[in-house]
Amino acid sequence: MGNSEKEFIDEQVRRMQRVRLVISAVVFVITVILVIGLALI
Repeated sequence: MGNSEKEFIDEQVRRMQRVRLVISAVVFVITVILVIGLALI
């Protein structure tokens, strides 16, 4: 029982890391677009 519980926690951690990676990627893209937009104005 404890083993499956640990696997569940590992799955949650993996999902959180993936979400954080996606969020950081989106923020990076938005920042680049803003910088390029300001440079073109």
